[in-house]
Amino acid sequence: MKLLKQKPIKFFALISGVFLFFSMIGIVVYRDSVFGNTSIFEMPVLFFSISITLIILFDVYSVFWMIKKLLNSKKIKYYALPLAGLCIILLFAEKVMLDEIGKEYGTNIEALSEWIMLYVFWGIQLLYNLIIFNMSEMKDKEIEEESLSYIEANQE
Repeated sequence: MKLLKQKPIKFFALISGVFLFFSMIGIVVYRDSVFGNTSIFEMPVLFFSISITLIILFDVYSVFWMIKKLLNSKKIKYYALPLAGLCIILLFAEKVMLDEIGKEYGTNIEALSEWIMLYVFWGIQLLYNLIIFNMSEMKDKEIEEESLSYIEANQE
């Protein structure tokens, strides 16, 4: 609990990332429970629902965390804020992919392209979680130096 008191964004990134990782595995293993006509209170469905809720809350919280850092005149990584926006937009795409997989699963139609797109979206989300986790570790001066070195390298 020491981690939660010191840096809540770091704790939140870790928890939502772990839930997302196990959901990526569990949704394939428990496909019948998740996409079949089952109760919402079955353990795989409940775990998956909690995971999606944590991802949504983490994305929203991390955007506010970065805006707060910007308003306090602190630097953030140059790619973190656009990636946060992308992750929030991808939440809607993930929902569409899950709906399509569920629909096609019910009619026994192969949904390989939807699965691939869903895992790409989730991979981007995991990458974002790792970036935020790393940003919460770095000191503001380190982030500023890294951002400036990247800008200088691209100007040449």
